[in-house]
Amino acid sequence: MSRYSIILCFLVIPFFLAAQVEDTLDLPEEKVTPKSKKTRAKETRLQLAQKRIGQLKEGILIVRLKTQHLKISALEKLAKEASVSKQATYQAQLKQTLFERDSLNQEIVKYFSDPEYFDFCKVYFMYDTETEQYSQNIQQGYFLNSALEVDPSISLEGKYSLMTYIGQYMVDGDKRTAYTSFITKDKHMGTLSPPFPSHVVFRSRQEGLSKKNKMRYAFVDLPISLAVKKLNTVFTTFISKE
Repeated sequence: MSRYSIILCFLVIPFFLAAQVEDTLDLPEEKVTPKSKKTRAKETRLQLAQKRIGQLKEGILIVRLKTQHLKISALEKLAKEASVSKQATYQAQLKQTLFERDSLNQEIVKYFSDPEYFDFCKVYFMYDTETEQYSQNIQQGYFLNSALEVDPSISLEGKYSLMTYIGQYMVDGDKRTAYTSFITKDKHMGTLSPPFPSHVVFRSRQEGLSKKNKMRYAFVDLPISLAVKKLNTVFTTFISKE
């Protein structure tokens, strides 16, 4: 390489490096702020909720029914061990508990099985004593038919599913605001983060006129039929937001 070529290289290199620095300075850096982090987290939760509701639409909703097994076992023991004068009382309480349990479960199955009240997705039924089997991803052997009998032929077949049950939802954990609701969770009994509609309260706001003809609102508890229909509406409305 000639002496003139070397001198030329030394003259060109500074301009080349300056151009690179200039290009780098032209690229604005994205500032990460608490607000942007919160927005991203919110978008992520929304995407997850939309994914879950979409999968549920094509999957299965497991409706868990109460057995009242602890209360029934206690009453059976009391009726057996009580004195003759108290046996009739415990037996009457046991009979009433069984009647109320079976009536409620039959009503739940009736309306979830009626497309006029629930048609969002396919529905299976199981007793709360089988929750562990569901959590372990066991596919069949504990689901119930319309007569509330275990039907071994009913299987999840590997489909996506969520479980819902009647429970008490407390606003911010405050027991004073405990409302009967359909509470929906995943198979590990994990809470589904908002905006997924993980709890649907058995209440509805109704409008009416007061004695002074002023509009007022009142909250009324819904029967099982309308609570099931409300759950269907909430799921359908949420998926339409995708």
